[in-house]
Amino acid sequence: MKNTALPLAALLFALSANATTQLTSHAVDNSKSYRVHDNNTLMYDTQVSWHQTGLDLEVLQGHASQLGRLSITHSKVIAFDSTNKILWQDERSNLPICIPELFPEFAKAYFKELKAGKSIKCHGPIIKAKKLAPFEFKLIAETSNSSIIEVGPGSIGMMFFMDSITMTLNKDATHLKDFSGILPAPERLSGKMAYLEVKELKQADYPIATIDKAVFAGSTL
Repeated sequence: MKNTALPLAALLFALSANATTQLTSHAVDNSKSYRVHDNNTLMYDTQVSWHQTGLDLEVLQGHASQLGRLSITHSKVIAFDSTNKILWQDERSNLPICIPELFPEFAKAYFKELKAGKSIKCHGPIIKAKKLAPFEFKLIAETSNSSIIEVGPGSIGMMFFMDSITMTLNKDATHLKDFSGILPAPERLSGKMAYLEVKELKQADYPIATIDKAVFAGSTL
């Protein structure tokens, strides 16, 4: 497995509907943090780690319905609440796993296939939704120095719940240059749960960690 030998720091500034949104990511070796601040308030804080047998994600800050952790192996996905009680579990399908906090890393792992015109379907476990949500990655535009990846619903039913996300990667997929769409962070920490939407990026310098494709693909690679 390829590792990121040096720390990666990332910072995105964007305009949401009402305030300035700040997205930060910091990766060392086989783990990374992923945080979203909105109007100087920490709205979402997660820690993600990856290893030969899968992925682990812990939501440390967010809406109450999001708090908990995910344990993903080659064969199973298990979601725990903040008290470590099992919320739900499911067997993995033959599709790779993709989680919103690692969307850029997933696109990097499958960059060769995307550039060849292939769309990649995957399942993303959502703690709040208590299910595996279907997504689809595809390359929708390319210039001499960047590639625009669209992450959209992976099924007809998912189209009713999700608008497409777009990510602009540099030519070798080592940096995220631009992002538009729904973040995994909540709009508010209490009350009704709704996801925060990024409308317009002002700056983007987001180094993308290298994660072996086998981590996402599990036993299906």
